[in-house]
Amino acid sequence: MDLFDNIYHHVGNKKSAVLVDEKGWHNIFFKRVTSQIDEAVFRPLFSEKMGRNNSSIRKLLAMMILKEGNNWTDEQLFEETSFNIKVMLALGQSNLKEALPVPSTYYKFRSRVVAYDAEHGTDLLGDFFVSHAQGITKTFSIKGDKVRMDSKLFSSNIAKSTRLQLIVKSLRKWLKQNKGQELVILSDSSQEVLTRIAKYHAENFTFRMTKTEEKEWLKKCGLVIKEIVDKKGDNTGLLARILSEQYEIVDVPSKKAKDTKKEKVKLKDAAKIDGKTMQSPHDPEATYRHKKNGKQSQRVRGYASNITETCSKDNDFNIITSVQTETVTHSDDQFFQQAIETSRATLGQEIKEAITDGAYHSPDNIAYAKGKDNPAPFTFYTQAIQGKSGNFDYEWLSEGELEVTDKCTGKTYLATKTNSGKYRIKSQKGYRYILPKTIENYFIRKKIEKNKDYITTIRANVESTIHQVFHTLNGQKSKYRGHKKNHFYAVLRSLWTNFRRMAKYIEENLLKAIIFAFFALKWLLASHSAWWQNFLIQNKFFKNRPNKIWYSFYA
Repeated sequence: MDLFDNIYHHVGNKKSAVLVDEKGWHNIFFKRVTSQIDEAVFRPLFSEKMGRNNSSIRKLLAMMILKEGNNWTDEQLFEETSFNIKVMLALGQSNLKEALPVPSTYYKFRSRVVAYDAEHGTDLLGDFFVSHAQGITKTFSIKGDKVRMDSKLFSSNIAKSTRLQLIVKSLRKWLKQNKGQELVILSDSSQEVLTRIAKYHAENFTFRMTKTEEKEWLKKCGLVIKEIVDKKGDNTGLLARILSEQYEIVDVPSKKAKDTKKEKVKLKDAAKIDGKTMQSPHDPEATYRHKKNGKQSQRVRGYASNITETCSKDNDFNIITSVQTETVTHSDDQFFQQAIETSRATLGQEIKEAITDGAYHSPDNIAYAKGKDNPAPFTFYTQAIQGKSGNFDYEWLSEGELEVTDKCTGKTYLATKTNSGKYRIKSQKGYRYILPKTIENYFIRKKIEKNKDYITTIRANVESTIHQVFHTLNGQKSKYRGHKKNHFYAVLRSLWTNFRRMAKYIEENLLKAIIFAFFALKWLLASHSAWWQNFLIQNKFFKNRPNKIWYSFYA
């Protein structure tokens, strides 16, 4: 603290009391978040020979958390950190003239984290999230015997594009990066096409085009892209990907020589293009998914984040233990095993129950929960399993025989096991074969129905956690492009969610302690007031002194 510039010396008593209040979010944030940041985790971002970084990593990372936590723009972030006293104290900035990290330092730190993670495959921000969650677990004795998880689909900050717009955007990006230098290697016809494309943005280029004109331009662009790729002029890698995903190369016999063949570029049928194709040259990692859930339909061009949290009733508050982000084509069941491993490492405890919806069900996850490649088996509850329930009921008889009942007719059949492992029944329509997997899924559904109330009650609350983390999205769209930046958004929002839950508990706990102390003191004084008054009267020191003040206070 500075003797003359200290913030507490420049405010009145009332404001000072608010600023030093232990229940204040800024003091809790500084004590439980800013002060807990281990700068050694981010040491690889800076050179040991060139000297230390010019600003505190604690402040830079705390600024990132505050930005996403409060959904600030960059301009709002720098304004709040410069002029909002509580925000300054949350960063550990107690002196008015103390220099804050300048915007360039903040941006360089963010870009360094992204670049380092992309180069080394190390999630530094995720490592800090785990260490911070571990600290909360130890401090507040969080129990992690039960966990639940759910995922959130959200779009990257890219515009929806038609096939032609996507190709035009990719060519314009290639032109911008090469600044026209590579045009000399192309034919005159290709240069004419690129000259036209360079004049207009993709949306303006395709505006008022008929379907016939679009098909013609798709062919022209395909020929240009193939020529660029063949002459090894694609230094962006985008055009080669467009060529493989949107076009087919077909060999056509040449008329001049029967033995020679030339290649023709043909546009792929839309039905052959899957969701893993590039959605925008400005975010090549984003993929496409059309998710249907009953009458609801969701079209997403971006990413999916999986959130895992504790759900024990013995906890004063639950915390998020794992954050995973992948492209939107990544299925939920692929998140499951890594989420359990990360949560187990975060909590330092064995997980006894994992509760999810039906999207996480798979044979591999069932086997993992039972102990396959997993040293600590646990009970895996799912709210449902994928696929239809079927038209038959099954029951194992005492001798290992399978009884099959048709739900429609009510008729019962005794199934026989074939050499291939399948079960067979003979109905009026002929033989019907039943897979062992179908029978296993039937009994899993029965188990789910038996525990339906328990599973539904506990799992439902994870929806509120998903809302807490992702409610700052613009509809279903993120503010960022790229896998790493969108993953950082999910991690920082989860950090803020854990902080808010912890802060709420501390505020309520301190308030309860104050109320309890007040009533305890009042009861103590009321029950001993007669004794205390008698003591004051008989005491030689107070005998000849007025005791009105003492009596009135203790009454």
